[in-house]
This record gives sequence, structure tokens and C-alpha cells, in this order.
Amino acid sequence: MNQALRASNIMGASEEKKMQVAISVIKYLSNVDFAVPPPVISEGVYSRIKKVLNNDDPYKKVKQHFTEIAFSYLPQLKKIVKKSKSPIDTAARLSLAGNVIDFGSQMEKFDVDDAINTSLSTKITLDDSKIFIEELKKAKNLFFVADNAGEIVFDKLLLQTIKEVYPEINIKTVAREAPIINDITIDEMKAINMQEIGEVLSSGAAMPGLDISRCSEKCKKAFYDADIIISKGQGNFEILSELNDNRIYFLFIVKCSVIARYMNLPLLSRVFSKKREWQDW
Repeated sequence: MNQALRASNIMGASEEKKMQVAISVIKYLSNVDFAVPPPVISEGVYSRIKKVLNNDDPYKKVKQHFTEIAFSYLPQLKKIVKKSKSPIDTAARLSLAGNVIDFGSQMEKFDVDDAINTSLSTKITLDDSKIFIEELKKAKNLFFVADNAGEIVFDKLLLQTIKEVYPEINIKTVAREAPIINDITIDEMKAINMQEIGEVLSSGAAMPGLDISRCSEKCKKAFYDADIIISKGQGNFEILSELNDNRIYFLFIVKCSVIARYMNLPLLSRVFSKKREWQDW
């Protein structure tokens, strides 16, 4: 309901329209199966928001704005990575910092500068980065599941850094088929030239998470052929953490009280981790 209100406010909807959005979403939620992952529910919620507001991409201007902001940080971030003793580790930390750019979470506000400083200066809460770097040495195929617009600029730097260190690695990225919240779409990925790094694929759905069963055969093949999978963001975690797949590294900031309880971690914990028995922590 908060997301429905936020989207309505961003669109400058009238009070009457806001009420219509709320009623439509409530009707949908009254019949939803809460056993399914949250991104599946979000897909249904946002389809109703789009319909009532008569807008297929309510966050279009917001996405453009934060993409421009992210690009303004890029020269500074490249210098930080270049000077680093461990470029991949540093680029991963900066990718984590970019995960604060999110309008689908419980976070009401975020500070990119603070996120960058925190990521560079403090320990990652759950940190499998050393294992990741070791596995990269022998990996042939890497599959990256993208998250949000703006944030993707930080992610691109991570993938470029990996490619510079391991030029033979084959990297493929997947984005949303169509707009959902401020998630990056395949068209927006191509607009920032992600294809420079490797092939860009569609998730097959307007859902804030990757449901591999709904992807094209090409996307499925890339997923199953991968030696390493990076699942960026909380929405992708909410679906892909259901899989018992030791190839997946989850890279995100915990921004939701439900996920915090599930993982037994404080809010705003930073995660770069394979799947674990979360409750044991």
C-alpha cells in the first residue's frame, strides 16, 4: 500500500486517483496467495497501479534522474577502484553502495555519499567475497541479475573491473522485460551500453525479481550454463534464495524488516554471500 501511494505521489495523482489506486490494490491483495515470493505480488500490485494511473512507467523520470546522478559519481569511483589493492573487492563494495537507490523498499530516503563511505570503510555483514574472488579465477561464464536504474551504473563498474582482470570470462546480464518500480529494463540497460560487457537478456516479466521459469530459453540457458551468478538487490534475493544453488552470490543491502527477521540480521546489513541457513546467524 505504501508503494501504491508512493507511485501515485510521484505521478502527481489527484486525491480521487490515489483512492482509486488504493481500492484497486486492496482488492488484489484480498485474494493474493501470500505463499508466493513478494516480487510476484508486486507484479500484480503494479499492474493495477499502472492501469489506474494510465501510465506504464510511473518511475520513468525518477529512473532518468538517478541514472544521471550515478553517472556523476563514475569518474570518482573509477579512481577509487584503480588505486585499490583489490579492485574487484572494492568494485563489489561500490556496487553494494549503489543498492541504496531503491523506491520499492521500506527505506523512505537514502544518501549515496554515505552509502559509498560506509561500504568502503566498514566490514560487510555477511561476506563471501574472498570465496567469490577465488571462484572467479576458474570461471568461464558469469550471469549477472540486475536490479535498479541508477544502481546499474555502479554494477557496470563491477562487471567492467571483473572483465579487466579476467578478460576471457563471458559475462551476460539480465534485466526486467518491462517497467516495474525503478527496476532497470532491458531497453534501459542497452541505453547505457551494458552490451559492451556482454549480452543483455530479458527476464521475460515486469517483476522486481528474476523468476527463471518465466525467462526465454536463451536466458534459461545462460543461467544454467553460468559458473557464477550474482543476484543483485533484495527483490532478486526474495526469489532466488528459494533455490538451493551454490553458484549464486547475493549482493544487497537489507532494507526490509521481514527480510531482516528472516536472515536474523539488523536492517541496513550489507550482504555479499552465498545461501546459508539464515536463522543460524
